[in-house]
Amino acid sequence: TVKQMWPFICQFIEKLFRETIEPAVRGANNHLSTFSFTKIDIGHQPLRINGVKVYTENVDKRQIILDLQISFVGNCEIDLEIKRYFCRAGVKSIQIHGTMRVILEPLIGDMPLIGALSLFFLRKP
Repeated sequence: TVKQMWPFICQFIEKLFRETIEPAVRGANNHLSTFSFTKIDIGHQPLRINGVKVYTENVDKRQIILDLQISFVGNCEIDLEIKRYFCRAGVKSIQIHGTMRVILEPLIGDMPLIGALSLFFLRKP
């Protein structure tokens, strides 16, 4: 269930923020060279999947396409700072509602049976 996976999803999100987003922000502008996340806590309440649509027609037989209706109301705490300017900011809560497309492709004959997983929102959440 999503509840069981939630701590691991949170670990992944924290790693994404620290290893991908933080360096990208630092590199975007010289003024942001001291940008860093000081706290990343996505919260204990997992996102909810309110509906699932599985596409079975007009789909390549080596892929699975799902649309998930998701809702996330989180008591997250994300803090950041730019040391150079003694600037601090943060986010205390977040809400996201939307349709997330999940594409599993290509399906392969060896474990783990799926070559890649793509996730994206069909529209801005």
